[in-house]
Amino acid sequence: GSEMCIRDSTGLGRALRSETLKILTVRSTIVYLIVAAGAMFGPMVLGSLLSGDDIESFTLNDLLIGTGIAQVIVVAFGAAGAAGETRNGMVAQAFLTERSRSLWLIARIIVSAVAAAVMYLIGVALGWAVVQLVGPGLSADGVRPLVGGVIGIMAFAGIGAGIGALLRNTVAAVAVPVCWLFVLEQMILMASSAYEMFRPVAEILPGVRVGELSGSGTGMVTEYSPVVDALIVIAWLVVICGLGLWRNRRADTK
Repeated sequence: GSEMCIRDSTGLGRALRSETLKILTVRSTIVYLIVAAGAMFGPMVLGSLLSGDDIESFTLNDLLIGTGIAQVIVVAFGAAGAAGETRNGMVAQAFLTERSRSLWLIARIIVSAVAAAVMYLIGVALGWAVVQLVGPGLSADGVRPLVGGVIGIMAFAGIGAGIGALLRNTVAAVAVPVCWLFVLEQMILMASSAYEMFRPVAEILPGVRVGELSGSGTGMVTEYSPVVDALIVIAWLVVICGLGLWRNRRADTK
Protein backbone atom coordinates (compact mmCIF):
# COMPACT_ATOMS: atom_id res chain seq x y z
CA GLY A 1 0.00 0.00 0.00
CA SER A 2 2.75 2.46 0.97
CA GLU A 3 4.73 1.55 -2.15
CA MET A 4 1.71 2.33 -4.34
CA CYS A 5 1.24 5.69 -2.58
CA ILE A 6 4.90 6.56 -3.23
CA ARG A 7 4.52 5.66 -6.92
CA ASP A 8 1.33 7.74 -7.20
CA SER A 9 2.92 10.76 -5.52
CA THR A 10 5.98 10.44 -7.75
CA GLY A 11 3.73 10.17 -10.80
CA LEU A 12 1.76 13.25 -9.75
CA GLY A 13 4.99 15.18 -9.15
CA ARG A 14 6.19 14.29 -12.65
CA ALA A 15 2.82 15.29 -14.11
CA LEU A 16 2.91 18.60 -12.23
CA ARG A 17 6.38 19.39 -13.58
CA SER A 18 5.26 18.48 -17.09
CA GLU A 19 2.14 20.67 -16.96
CA THR A 20 4.08 23.54 -15.39
CA LEU A 21 6.61 23.40 -18.22
CA LYS A 22 3.81 23.39 -20.80
CA ILE A 23 2.11 26.44 -19.30
CA LEU A 24 5.38 28.34 -18.98
CA THR A 25 6.39 27.69 -22.58
CA VAL A 26 3.17 28.49 -24.47
CA ARG A 27 2.73 32.06 -25.71
CA SER A 28 -0.91 32.22 -24.68
CA THR A 29 0.12 32.16 -21.01
CA ILE A 30 1.91 35.50 -21.46
CA VAL A 31 -1.24 36.93 -23.07
CA TYR A 32 -3.42 35.75 -20.20
CA LEU A 33 -0.89 37.12 -17.70
CA ILE A 34 -0.87 40.55 -19.34
CA VAL A 35 -4.66 40.71 -19.58
CA ALA A 36 -5.35 39.36 -16.07
CA ALA A 37 -2.73 41.56 -14.43
CA GLY A 38 -3.89 44.53 -16.50
CA ALA A 39 -7.45 44.00 -15.28
CA MET A 40 -6.17 44.45 -11.73
CA PHE A 41 -3.74 47.36 -12.01
CA GLY A 42 -5.37 49.18 -14.94
CA PRO A 43 -8.21 50.65 -12.86
CA MET A 44 -5.67 51.74 -10.24
CA VAL A 45 -3.67 53.63 -12.86
CA LEU A 46 -6.79 55.54 -13.90
CA GLY A 47 -7.92 55.98 -10.30
CA SER A 48 -4.55 57.30 -9.21
CA LEU A 49 -4.27 59.73 -12.11
CA LEU A 50 -7.83 61.01 -11.71
CA SER A 51 -8.02 61.04 -7.92
CA GLY A 52 -8.41 64.48 -6.46
CA ASP A 53 -7.23 65.92 -3.19
CA ASP A 54 -10.50 64.85 -1.55
CA ILE A 55 -9.44 61.18 -1.66
CA GLU A 56 -7.10 60.50 1.25
CA SER A 57 -6.40 56.88 0.35
CA PHE A 58 -7.73 53.85 -1.50
CA THR A 59 -9.05 50.78 0.31
CA LEU A 60 -8.25 47.15 -0.45
CA ASN A 61 -11.68 46.81 -2.06
CA ASP A 62 -10.74 49.67 -4.39
CA LEU A 63 -7.49 47.88 -5.25
CA LEU A 64 -9.39 44.68 -6.09
CA ILE A 65 -12.07 46.33 -8.22
CA GLY A 66 -10.90 44.43 -11.30
CA THR A 67 -11.35 40.99 -9.70
CA GLY A 68 -14.55 40.23 -11.62
CA ILE A 69 -12.81 40.76 -14.96
CA ALA A 70 -9.81 38.73 -13.80
CA GLN A 71 -12.17 35.87 -12.89
CA VAL A 72 -13.54 35.79 -16.43
CA ILE A 73 -9.99 35.70 -17.80
CA VAL A 74 -8.77 32.85 -15.58
CA VAL A 75 -11.89 30.77 -16.30
CA ALA A 76 -11.05 31.11 -20.00
CA PHE A 77 -7.39 30.34 -19.21
CA GLY A 78 -8.23 27.10 -17.40
CA ALA A 79 -10.88 25.97 -19.88
CA ALA A 80 -8.94 26.78 -23.05
CA GLY A 81 -5.80 25.10 -21.70
CA ALA A 82 -7.48 21.80 -20.81
CA ALA A 83 -9.64 21.67 -23.95
CA GLY A 84 -6.73 22.74 -26.13
CA GLU A 85 -4.62 19.83 -24.91
CA THR A 86 -7.21 17.45 -26.36
CA ARG A 87 -7.75 19.46 -29.55
CA ASN A 88 -4.02 19.62 -30.31
CA GLY A 89 -3.40 15.96 -29.46
CA MET A 90 -0.96 16.89 -26.69
CA VAL A 91 -2.99 14.94 -24.15
CA ALA A 92 -2.29 11.70 -26.01
CA GLN A 93 1.38 12.01 -25.10
CA ALA A 94 0.44 12.55 -21.46
CA PHE A 95 -1.76 9.44 -21.53
CA LEU A 96 1.19 7.41 -22.80
CA THR A 97 3.75 8.75 -20.32
CA GLU A 98 1.67 8.97 -17.12
CA ARG A 99 0.51 6.03 -14.99
CA SER A 100 -3.13 7.03 -15.40
CA ARG A 101 -5.25 9.50 -17.33
CA SER A 102 -6.39 11.07 -14.08
CA LEU A 103 -2.88 12.23 -13.19
CA TRP A 104 -2.70 14.46 -16.25
CA LEU A 105 -5.97 16.23 -15.50
CA ILE A 106 -5.33 16.55 -11.77
CA ALA A 107 -1.95 18.12 -12.54
CA ARG A 108 -3.51 20.42 -15.17
CA ILE A 109 -6.16 21.61 -12.69
CA ILE A 110 -3.61 22.27 -9.93
CA VAL A 111 -1.15 24.06 -12.22
CA SER A 112 -3.92 26.14 -13.83
CA ALA A 113 -5.18 27.23 -10.39
CA VAL A 114 -1.72 28.14 -9.11
CA ALA A 115 -0.82 29.98 -12.34
CA ALA A 116 -4.08 31.94 -12.15
CA ALA A 117 -3.33 32.93 -8.55
CA VAL A 118 0.14 34.11 -9.57
CA MET A 119 -1.32 36.20 -12.42
CA TYR A 120 -3.85 37.72 -10.04
CA LEU A 121 -1.29 38.53 -7.34
CA ILE A 122 1.08 40.08 -9.88
CA GLY A 123 -1.76 42.36 -10.96
CA VAL A 124 -2.58 43.21 -7.34
CA ALA A 125 1.09 43.97 -6.60
CA LEU A 126 1.36 46.23 -9.63
CA GLY A 127 -1.85 48.00 -8.62
CA TRP A 128 -0.51 48.49 -5.10
CA ALA A 129 2.74 49.91 -6.49
CA VAL A 130 0.84 52.36 -8.69
CA VAL A 131 -1.32 53.52 -5.76
CA GLN A 132 1.72 53.99 -3.53
CA LEU A 133 3.86 55.76 -6.12
CA VAL A 134 1.32 57.83 -8.04
CA GLY A 135 -1.92 57.70 -6.08
CA PRO A 136 -2.96 58.65 -2.57
CA GLY A 137 -1.76 55.40 -0.98
CA LEU A 138 -3.60 52.40 0.44
CA SER A 139 -5.29 52.19 3.83
CA ALA A 140 -5.12 48.91 5.76
CA ASP A 141 -8.60 47.49 6.22
CA GLY A 142 -8.15 43.73 6.56
CA VAL A 143 -7.10 41.03 4.12
CA ARG A 144 -10.42 39.21 3.69
CA PRO A 145 -11.09 40.67 0.20
CA LEU A 146 -7.66 39.55 -0.98
CA VAL A 147 -7.90 36.05 0.53
CA GLY A 148 -11.39 35.60 -0.90
CA GLY A 149 -10.22 36.91 -4.25
CA VAL A 150 -7.32 34.44 -4.43
CA ILE A 151 -9.56 31.50 -3.44
CA GLY A 152 -12.11 32.53 -6.07
CA ILE A 153 -9.48 32.96 -8.79
CA MET A 154 -7.99 29.53 -8.09
CA ALA A 155 -11.41 27.88 -7.93
CA PHE A 156 -12.58 29.45 -11.19
CA ALA A 157 -9.40 28.45 -13.01
CA GLY A 158 -9.83 24.88 -11.71
CA ILE A 159 -13.51 24.83 -12.67
CA GLY A 160 -12.56 26.09 -16.12
CA ALA A 161 -10.02 23.27 -16.50
CA GLY A 162 -12.60 20.72 -15.37
CA ILE A 163 -15.14 22.00 -17.89
CA GLY A 164 -12.46 22.01 -20.59
CA ALA A 165 -11.78 18.33 -19.93
CA LEU A 166 -15.51 17.60 -19.83
CA LEU A 167 -16.51 19.36 -23.07
CA ARG A 168 -13.21 18.91 -24.97
CA ASN A 169 -14.02 21.79 -27.31
CA THR A 170 -12.17 25.06 -26.79
CA VAL A 171 -14.96 27.44 -27.82
CA ALA A 172 -17.63 25.63 -25.81
CA ALA A 173 -15.29 25.13 -22.84
CA VAL A 174 -14.68 28.88 -22.63
CA ALA A 175 -18.22 30.03 -23.42
CA VAL A 176 -20.08 27.72 -21.01
CA PRO A 177 -18.36 28.71 -17.72
CA VAL A 178 -18.19 32.40 -18.68
CA CYS A 179 -21.92 32.49 -19.50
CA TRP A 180 -22.75 30.38 -16.45
CA LEU A 181 -20.73 32.28 -13.88
CA PHE A 182 -21.25 35.80 -15.14
CA VAL A 183 -24.60 35.80 -16.98
CA LEU A 184 -26.78 32.88 -15.85
CA GLU A 185 -25.86 33.36 -12.18
CA GLN A 186 -26.94 37.00 -12.30
CA MET A 187 -30.26 36.03 -13.88
CA ILE A 188 -30.89 33.38 -11.21
CA LEU A 189 -29.92 35.84 -8.49
CA MET A 190 -32.37 38.45 -9.75
CA ALA A 191 -35.09 35.83 -10.19
CA SER A 192 -34.59 34.65 -6.61
CA SER A 193 -35.57 38.07 -5.30
CA ALA A 194 -38.96 37.74 -7.01
CA TYR A 195 -39.59 33.99 -6.98
CA GLU A 196 -38.92 31.87 -3.90
CA MET A 197 -38.35 28.73 -5.99
CA PHE A 198 -35.03 30.15 -7.25
CA ARG A 199 -33.68 31.02 -3.79
CA PRO A 200 -32.21 27.56 -2.89
CA VAL A 201 -30.27 27.58 -6.18
CA ALA A 202 -29.10 31.18 -5.71
CA GLU A 203 -27.81 30.34 -2.24
CA ILE A 204 -25.20 27.89 -3.54
CA LEU A 205 -24.06 29.51 -6.78
CA PRO A 206 -20.22 29.51 -6.87
CA GLY A 207 -19.84 33.05 -8.17
CA VAL A 208 -22.25 34.39 -5.55
CA ARG A 209 -20.41 32.55 -2.78
CA VAL A 210 -17.03 33.85 -3.95
CA GLY A 211 -18.45 37.36 -3.70
CA GLU A 212 -19.70 36.68 -0.20
CA LEU A 213 -16.35 35.13 0.73
CA SER A 214 -14.57 38.29 -0.41
CA GLY A 215 -16.90 40.49 1.60
CA SER A 216 -18.36 42.07 -1.54
CA GLY A 217 -21.64 40.20 -1.71
CA THR A 218 -24.89 41.45 -3.17
CA GLY A 219 -26.90 41.24 0.05
CA MET A 220 -29.48 39.14 -1.83
CA VAL A 221 -28.51 35.78 -0.28
CA THR A 222 -27.96 34.43 3.21
CA GLU A 223 -24.68 35.54 4.74
CA TYR A 224 -22.76 32.45 5.81
CA SER A 225 -19.38 32.29 7.53
CA PRO A 226 -16.30 32.51 5.26
CA VAL A 227 -15.61 28.82 5.98
CA VAL A 228 -19.04 27.77 4.69
CA ASP A 229 -18.65 30.01 1.63
CA ALA A 230 -15.27 28.42 0.89
CA LEU A 231 -16.65 24.90 1.34
CA ILE A 232 -19.48 25.58 -1.13
CA VAL A 233 -16.99 26.88 -3.71
CA ILE A 234 -14.69 23.89 -3.13
CA ALA A 235 -17.67 21.52 -3.50
CA TRP A 236 -18.41 23.00 -6.94
CA LEU A 237 -14.75 22.63 -7.87
CA VAL A 238 -14.72 18.97 -6.80
CA VAL A 239 -17.96 18.15 -8.66
CA ILE A 240 -16.94 19.85 -11.93
CA CYS A 241 -13.43 18.41 -11.85
CA GLY A 242 -14.88 15.00 -10.97
CA LEU A 243 -17.04 15.14 -14.10
CA GLY A 244 -13.97 16.16 -16.09
CA LEU A 245 -12.03 13.21 -14.68
CA TRP A 246 -14.89 10.86 -15.55
CA ARG A 247 -15.03 12.09 -19.14
CA ASN A 248 -11.25 12.06 -19.35
CA ARG A 249 -11.15 8.44 -18.25
CA ARG A 250 -13.89 7.21 -20.57
CA ALA A 251 -13.37 9.18 -23.78
CA ASP A 252 -10.92 8.17 -26.46
CA THR A 253 -8.39 10.72 -27.64
CA LYS A 254 -8.27 11.22 -31.38
